[in-house]
Amino acid sequence: MLVAERVIGRESGGSLATYVAKRKWRGQIKCLLHASIGLTKAQTSDWVEVGNCLDEVDTVVRQHELSLEDSLGSFILYLRAIYYQGTGHLEEALQIYQNPRFDLSTNGIPHSGSAKRIEHDLSILSALNTLWILQHPTYKDTDRNTTLLGLLAPHCENHTDPDFRTAYRILQASVPTNIPMQIHITKNFLSAALNGSQATSNVHFLCLTFTIMCDCFFATNVGEQAEKSALAAQMQAKKSGSKLWGSVTDGLLAKCYEGQGKMREAEGALQEGVRLAEEAMRTG
Repeated sequence: MLVAERVIGRESGGSLATYVAKRKWRGQIKCLLHASIGLTKAQTSDWVEVGNCLDEVDTVVRQHELSLEDSLGSFILYLRAIYYQGTGHLEEALQIYQNPRFDLSTNGIPHSGSAKRIEHDLSILSALNTLWILQHPTYKDTDRNTTLLGLLAPHCENHTDPDFRTAYRILQASVPTNIPMQIHITKNFLSAALNGSQATSNVHFLCLTFTIMCDCFFATNVGEQAEKSALAAQMQAKKSGSKLWGSVTDGLLAKCYEGQGKMREAEGALQEGVRLAEEAMRTG
């Protein structure tokens, strides 16, 4: 053991303990890089690459014998949930989002810049994504929606990052609660979401906001304003690069064209929406 320690110490410029620490650090950096790339790929619904990044993370964890009990482990766990959600494995995604690591009810609000802030923000994101999943017909429950929105309120409404506040406003405008929301309140939430999205130039949030506005106020309308709304949503979806939301906005535009009797345009938008939906669900 002493001989080995001396050899390693000469090669690494330090003791065995220093060598082990450096090796662990390199492994953590590799995991962080692969996970960060995976999160970027998830934004454009490139689930094949997200899966590849998670495979790379698993390989590095084995090779470097990492425990991942820290915030890096929570980040990787969150990315895995995103992958399951994006590929339609909703039950698996929910199980991860509801992991005790992401339990907001037992966590206070850490000071900005503290080590606990990363895990706290991941907990908020997990709860936000949980709310999206719970709108699927299989899970729909307005009482549960109301409870979760209430739980998220103190963590989102005064968050130092404006994108968290905007994400919460989008959910407030789109998630049904046990007391139906009055139309002017929905408009206020959407207006706040639109202003927040524009302030940070967040094209993903702009896409969501325009899509919800179109669906809420123009889905049953026929006319120029409805078409403009659908085209605005489609444009933001294209800017975001999201195949998923691209398929949604193309579907809305197709419905709008159909209502106006523009059957050729409707068919073209529908075909493009179907193509994007198939690409968005491709996992291999």
